[in-house]
Amino acid sequence: MHVFFFISGSSWHAEYRFYSDPTCQTGTLTAAAEGHLRPAKISSPPRVHGATDFDFMVERAFLTLFDPGLVQSLQDDRRCGPPGIWQVGVTRDVTPSQGCAPLGITVPSVEYELVRVETEPSSGHTVLMLGHTDGPKKAAAKRRPTAFQPPLLQCNGPELPPLSHLLNGYSPAPRGPLPATLLTLAAVTLLTALL
Repeated sequence: MHVFFFISGSSWHAEYRFYSDPTCQTGTLTAAAEGHLRPAKISSPPRVHGATDFDFMVERAFLTLFDPGLVQSLQDDRRCGPPGIWQVGVTRDVTPSQGCAPLGITVPSVEYELVRVETEPSSGHTVLMLGHTDGPKKAAAKRRPTAFQPPLLQCNGPELPPLSHLLNGYSPAPRGPLPATLLTLAAVTLLTALL
């Protein structure tokens, strides 16, 4: 899976690209979501040292399907848009259908996220740690992760500055969308400023 994250002020947009092969050559689907984010209002001290809880409000969602079998399976499922709308490679807004239940997408919703930014001592790479929860989500307090998934590494492209450049130059003043790299470059920039 590849993740792209764009943040401007308190608004966010994320794209999650899924593949059916380990080399990420054959796309299955791209799920995109957008909304607003804020640091969570938690009265107790941080539950995980060095991490901050955030609330990501999911206000809109989009799907692009690349697998013909997946297109066929969703054609008549009204929980994922009107019948017959799906085509390979065509993006559809699933907000009017309140998401896509067969794929676990609910709009509107709130994603409760635990975030920590670290630098690997051996390589100097910046990593973004996102929360992981086990079991069903019930009470709001139980939805908040208390452990981390494997870290997301920043991947620099030749046209993009190293992450440390953006981290050191972050200004919370309003401006246009930040450039994005594979795996949350802009997210790391904003979240580091808020931590």
